[in-house]
Amino acid sequence: MKRILFMIMLLSVSASAYIDPGTGGAIIGSGGGMLAALIGLAGALLLRYLIEPAKKLFAKLRKR
Repeated sequence: MKRILFMIMLLSVSASAYIDPGTGGAIIGSGGGMLAALIGLAGALLLRYLIEPAKKLFAKLRKR
């Protein structure tokens, strides 16, 4: 069944579809959301792997 569907998709010549103006806004909006998520992920990883060990190191040095 999957092969038949794949062959039909390969044999189709063109698609007559209308993309309304709101679609561009949705694409840009979702791209902005994904960018914000990636920046948040980078910040979380930075906090986890760089700042926390540095805090622990400075805490140990302060106790001495």
